[in-house]
Amino acid sequence: MRCSAHPDVETNLLCGKCEKPICPRCMVETPVGMRCRECARLQKLPIFQVSWRYYLRAVGAGLGLAVAFGVLWALVRVFFPFSGYFSFVIALAVGYGIGELIGLAVGRRRGPGLALTGGVSVAACYLVGLLVAPDLIFSVSFGFNLWDILFGAAGVLVAVNLLR
Repeated sequence: MRCSAHPDVETNLLCGKCEKPICPRCMVETPVGMRCRECARLQKLPIFQVSWRYYLRAVGAGLGLAVAFGVLWALVRVFFPFSGYFSFVIALAVGYGIGELIGLAVGRRRGPGLALTGGVSVAACYLVGLLVAPDLIFSVSFGFNLWDILFGAAGVLVAVNLLR
């Protein structure tokens, strides 16, 4: 018997549904046995099917959250000038909050585009915080120092992991 998709390949395997001859290259393993590609109907899970409307929701939510959390982040840094682990906790909380709220806005959908939106939103949040309180840029303990960049990156990773 020859494979229906690859006539040069000998096979003894049949599709479990339509009984068409299939080779190991075109078979799809399913819980009920081997199937041809047509019978297996490979589709993405609904949670990973993201339309442009969901992307618009994610971008809108991300921009709004970036502004709101950026202002809050700046106010916390101005009125409570702690450094070290407290800044790290704030960055993680901002990343978690933005990731979760974008996830809620898009009905818990997942995907690389949504993860990118979450990561960019956290980075924009940090920049909004610096625009709200520009004196933090020139201060000794805040601004564009290595720890703040690493803490911001940790917040970005949290948001990306929640949405990918």
